[in-house]
Amino acid sequence: MLLAEAGCVFMGFILYSSGLPLKSRCVLKGSTVDLPCSAERAFGAHKWFTKQDFRWSEISVDRNHQRYTLSNEIHPTLTIKDLRESDNNYYCCSYHGGCLGIEIQLHVADLQVKVVPSAEEHMMSLVCSTSCVLTERPAVYVWYRNGETVYEDRSPWYQELVSSEKAVTYSCAVKGYEHLRAPEVSVDSVTSACFTVTYATGSITYPKKVRVQAEPTWSGHYMLTCNTSCSLMDQQTAFSWYENGVSEQKISLVTPTSTKIFYCAVKSNEFLLSDEFCFDENHCGKVHYASRRICALKGSSVTFPSEYLSPGEQNTGHWLRSDTRNLKISHRIKSHGNETHHNLKINTLKKNDSAKYVFIADNKRRNWVNPPGVTLFVTDVSVQFAPSAEVTEGQRVTVTCRTSCPLANDTNYIWYFNNQTLDGTKRHSKHLVLDPVSSQHAGNYVCAVKTQKHRSDEGVLTVHRKTWIPAVVGVVAVLLVMILPTVVFVCRKKTTCRKSPGATTSDNVEQISLGHEYDDILAPPPEQVELVYSTVTFPNSTDVVYSTVKPH
Repeated sequence: MLLAEAGCVFMGFILYSSGLPLKSRCVLKGSTVDLPCSAERAFGAHKWFTKQDFRWSEISVDRNHQRYTLSNEIHPTLTIKDLRESDNNYYCCSYHGGCLGIEIQLHVADLQVKVVPSAEEHMMSLVCSTSCVLTERPAVYVWYRNGETVYEDRSPWYQELVSSEKAVTYSCAVKGYEHLRAPEVSVDSVTSACFTVTYATGSITYPKKVRVQAEPTWSGHYMLTCNTSCSLMDQQTAFSWYENGVSEQKISLVTPTSTKIFYCAVKSNEFLLSDEFCFDENHCGKVHYASRRICALKGSSVTFPSEYLSPGEQNTGHWLRSDTRNLKISHRIKSHGNETHHNLKINTLKKNDSAKYVFIADNKRRNWVNPPGVTLFVTDVSVQFAPSAEVTEGQRVTVTCRTSCPLANDTNYIWYFNNQTLDGTKRHSKHLVLDPVSSQHAGNYVCAVKTQKHRSDEGVLTVHRKTWIPAVVGVVAVLLVMILPTVVFVCRKKTTCRKSPGATTSDNVEQISLGHEYDDILAPPPEQVELVYSTVTFPNSTDVVYSTVKPH
């Protein structure tokens, strides 16, 4: 399914690769890194050096550098703990300090939750992002909502679109580094032109779209600016500039005869990227993509439309994958177009089709470090139970049809319970809430998107009966406490009676009442208030379960 501007992105490309050299490491801030000594010759014990003021200085491992340790080897490994931004530098292992060709560039990455506009005007996408591509690619991301773990998945994208809710915060972490989770963010407001995100340090208003604008100067040249229709945007917002795919600190004056391609992005959120701009569209080969991000279901088909103004030629250019720099056309992957439009269609999508796809015009873009394109993430559907797939009667259970990237909010879901369609799910909701859950809800759950063709594997819900052992033990204890004084009293009374001939004996024991203060121990739990959105009728049952559906 096509989801313009809101879908997902292959995690190898969401981080906007910065063209790092081969000998480089990108590691999470706060973590530990081991830098191996790559020196080949062993004249003696090697030392580690780092750049200071453009000179190589030996790293001192002493009390002042407790975060640094060296292994006891001729070629020692340098370990740096609790990485900080100040550790961003070049390092080398050498016998005499000559580091040419053997240096390692270390990048310390911040983990952040980026908020990205979606195709739905008042909904946003969330992505767990770092400032560089982590050397150890994350196997799993962990998402948090209001400090509580929501789910884990290999996709860095939050599984649902979110709306503006000031009281709801989101965070993420890389599995295994949960103690280094990203700072919490909340989406405060979303309008047609702007959105506001609140961080721990304050709120920032971003534009939903940016564009390159050319202003003429007195010299006949043009000054390029990155503009937006968001009037509430922070005036201090910085932008990144790109010229023919190469990052530039700033763009100087441009001549109107230039055939170069320019685009800009918000520096703190480079998902907010402009369309390409050039002065002579008939000769620069500008490409426009109808969608930058697509979330599609495994097994479905997807089309990437692009518009390209070919400089005087017909049907020039071709599509490729950014990771392989190649794309083999086959019966499953087809490319077609005319003078101005070039579309790529992939049928029967597979998980490994997740990638960034770029239209290359006459090989001009082949050497671009990170050319704009369309990023595809392929997802399947699965059933998830919260708080667990094994619960006790009376609990509240949420059953979710989970995807690895956010599908559109109007997506229709179909639910099956023990191979039978659940009746009454008029809203075709992504979530079913069983509240309170009972033994009749135990069984196999399957969800599907749109048609039975895209069905999840079975998810099994186990519901245990409530055990009253603790309550019974408590009641027995109370009974013993109350009976014991009575028994003692009766025994004493009998003894007194034996000594006093006028007294009468009785074998009857007085019935003891627990009193109203103990009624709650034996009473069944009170019926919980139900919030109704839609009703779900389970097969072979006359009971109706009311389910609330509230998107996260």
